[in-house]
Amino acid sequence: VAMNTAHTITAVYVGAYTLTVQSGGAPNVPITVYQSDVYGQKNGITSFTRTYKYMTSVAVNAPQTVGATGFVRWEKDGVSMGAARTLTLPMNAHHTLTAIYAPIRFLVVNSENPATGVPITVWTKDFNGVGNGSTLFERMYLDGRIVSLTAPVTAGGNYFARWWVDGVAATSSKTLTTTMTADRVVKAAYLPGQTLTVQASGVDTPVAMVVYQRDLNGLQNGTTAFTRLYLQGI
Repeated sequence: VAMNTAHTITAVYVGAYTLTVQSGGAPNVPITVYQSDVYGQKNGITSFTRTYKYMTSVAVNAPQTVGATGFVRWEKDGVSMGAARTLTLPMNAHHTLTAIYAPIRFLVVNSENPATGVPITVWTKDFNGVGNGSTLFERMYLDGRIVSLTAPVTAGGNYFARWWVDGVAATSSKTLTTTMTADRVVKAAYLPGQTLTVQASGVDTPVAMVVYQRDLNGLQNGTTAFTRLYLQGI
């Protein structure tokens, strides 16, 4: 400052706030920090801290996967901030960011009679945003995710019989819902169709017959002679 007159010089300071970055469900997570703090530091491996001037806008990014876990959400001071892996926040106070991770579960989808090529509708897209597939295929989900799948009525000339889950007979409905609390193997099983012919003898007129079980086409009662289609062995 040239002292050509009287001057007043004021050094102005602003508050500095600490950003604590940590993780849950996975240790040692490498976090990208896009803004240097007051000490010139940016990226870090959880847990770590950075110091910023008041109202500095800080953006962070968490990796999609860490080992066998997948990113679920960011939490700021214990409050969920959503599933986006990149988060921006103003440093208007001390803050704690936590990157939450959960185990990745594998869902194997196969079929029987035929063993391959059955188109399965997967209503719940997986960790990579992938849904439908033809057997045999695999999808990845975060732990606890509820997944729904639908098998077609027919495949390879056979008819849908039931779903199996981890080797245990499950629903006979074409739509299966399962919770991914572990790796799972599901199978859409098909069986041949067998024709039941109902007729009458010793009478000159058709006879109305009561059929208590619906067939594969949703038909029951009929008047002789008529046919119904059922799964083999059912």
